[in-house]
Amino acid sequence: MKTTDEWMSWYNLVADRASDNLRARPEDIISAVCYLTRVRPEHLASKSRAQHISMARQLAMFIVRELTDLSFPRIGQMFGRDHTTVIHAHNVIRRRIERDRAFALTVERMLRGLETWRTAA
Repeated sequence: MKTTDEWMSWYNLVADRASDNLRARPEDIISAVCYLTRVRPEHLASKSRAQHISMARQLAMFIVRELTDLSFPRIGQMFGRDHTTVIHAHNVIRRRIERDRAFALTVERMLRGLETWRTAA
């Protein structure tokens, strides 16, 4: 389980990305999540409830929320979902990051990759 210090370190990484105006585009985030999870972009907006697809969808929703200024309703529209689904996804991923160090490191690497991708463009 992540300690409070580890969680705050990860959260500060996300906050730094936001405050540096290195806002990633939702399309970049979706592409990165799809690449890492081997899920096709059209599956993220599908009705599929398969675990690997729903986890990729939740992860994409979480990162879009953390790295953009988009509201929960707007993110929901992007994925063909209600804003309450986006809120649930955000909470699920946040809790998993708190509990699962390997998952937290994966998300951290993804955030760093998005920063590199954004600055290279």
